Amino acid sequence: MTESPPVRNELAEVLSPSQVRCFMDCQMRWWFKYGLRYPDPSTGKMALGRAVHAPLAENFAQKLETREDLPVTAVLALFRGAWANEQEQTEFRDDEDPAELGACGQALVAKYIEEVAPLIEPAAVEIRVHGEIAGVRVQGWIDLLDVSGRIIDIKTAARRPTGIEPDYRFQIATYVKLTGGASGQGHSSQDQDSRDCDSEFRGR
Repeated sequence: MTESPPVRNELAEVLSPSQVRCFMDCQMRWWFKYGLRYPDPSTGKMALGRAVHAPLAENFAQKLETREDLPVTAVLALFRGAWANEQEQTEFRDDEDPAELGACGQALVAKYIEEVAPLIEPAAVEIRVHGEIAGVRVQGWIDLLDVSGRIIDIKTAARRPTGIEPDYRFQIATYVKLTGGASGQGHSSQDQDSRDCDSEFRGR
């Protein structure tokens, strides 16, 4: 009989927006993920989100030094490498086509680098933030902080939303509270290339 992993004693001592969002979405999933430490199974769409995020983070990290974005071809090469790595570790569902998802990711990355990235002047990339809010210890990771103090969080979505969902507003509001120098403003971009896929970017 396989033993269950031990329950974490420090569970809920330090919260994060993603943990709160998981609890509000499904308490059983929260218990398995954070209490028993069973990771979420990696789906194709989750893998695509990570593969898209990786080259964009690399672009902004080098932009801190050069003040210029990488060429689109270079960022696409980074995406292809990240996507190849994700495919090796992902069990795709029957309705997920790796080739279609890869083409979608390339379209999204190219569109973001061409249209959105030039408008962003990064001040810091991949920042861990932590502190207390109303006596509760909170932590999280910020994708990008720009020179005007805007917090930018890059996400992909299956379809274009009609607005910014409350859980993402909660996430960014939490980060603003924890981040010194944050202006309290957010950046939002919703880009879609319907010729290639039905996914889009959400950045705040």
